[in-house]
Amino acid sequence: MDVLGRARGLVVLVEDQLTRRDVENAWDLLDANETGVAVELVATQLVEHDAAVDEETVRLVRSLCEEMGLRDEVWRSLRGTTAAAPDGVAGSLRALSSLLHRTGEPRWAALLGSLADEAVAPRPADERRQLLVTVLGLYRGMGGLDDLVLQDASGVRPEQTALDVLRRTLHEQAVHERTTSAVVGSAEQEPGS
Repeated sequence: MDVLGRARGLVVLVEDQLTRRDVENAWDLLDANETGVAVELVATQLVEHDAAVDEETVRLVRSLCEEMGLRDEVWRSLRGTTAAAPDGVAGSLRALSSLLHRTGEPRWAALLGSLADEAVAPRPADERRQLLVTVLGLYRGMGGLDDLVLQDASGVRPEQTALDVLRRTLHEQAVHERTTSAVVGSAEQEPGS
């Protein structure tokens, strides 16, 4: 079976351990021929949701990663062998960086990769909130992440669908985490509690 077929099998195998949105995003990425990004997304979300992953699934993800040249951390995180598994925001930043690197957008790839590195580093809550503000700031103004279109001489590239899915996912994750951390942060600061 080819890589795409095995990646589709992975999504079917673990779909009951992911949210409906995660599954839809994975299928959208596979439909856009972004198999590597889809595998990274699935693995990251399994770790984020503390899913119980059996050895068969780990072997499948490992073989897909090896065949596609993905980072070892993608499959190692499923076994709990990495020091710190990336969270949703960091995973989405990494997936976007990887996609943009492959599609000839080095400036965006470097920026998002740098933010992903910051996102996995342990930091105080106020610094984490500031990082989320920075991520959300990427979507503002002309020339922002929302304006990016992947195109070549023949028009919009097929990877555009994957970019759209990952952009939307990152934005939703950053908004959710910022909103959640703001509520927790204000509760921690209330006097007399």
